[in-house]
Amino acid sequence: MVLINEDGATSFNLHAAVQERVGWGYYDQGWNNCRDGLQSPLTGSPLPPRPKYEAGDTPVIRLIGLSPGQVLKGAAPRVEAVVEDRDPRWPVNRVEFFIDGKPYSYTRVAPFMMGGQGSVGERFEALAAGEHVLRVAAYDRRGPSFSESCGILEAPFVVQK
Repeated sequence: MVLINEDGATSFNLHAAVQERVGWGYYDQGWNNCRDGLQSPLTGSPLPPRPKYEAGDTPVIRLIGLSPGQVLKGAAPRVEAVVEDRDPRWPVNRVEFFIDGKPYSYTRVAPFMMGGQGSVGERFEALAAGEHVLRVAAYDRRGPSFSESCGILEAPFVVQK
């Protein structure tokens, strides 16, 4: 049996562990209140539903290159996440991109381009025709060194071949 313990707070390693069917846990000391971080190991159980809360201090995300509901035909767009950090004490730590719930890429430096600098949307061209969802998560630090806050934007889109 393999167990990955006290990993960094990024879902990319979690997804890799699930694919390999190994235990995974991350360390986030935080304030133990679910919103501002806590140490919470995951053991292969189904993911709990995402909490429904609105916080006025999480990062705000705006997309350039893809609009919700957009129909993509032909050339794939370059997608950039423009992130407004609403608390100057806690800078943006990273931005993660997911397509249909699966990790695609992440970056720690602006401009926050899907696929990294110089990307031209290769992933969109590989998608099957039909409906898809791009999820962008922008994280900023909070309090203790492992605590983070997150803003999320989901943009449904359609690929036509």
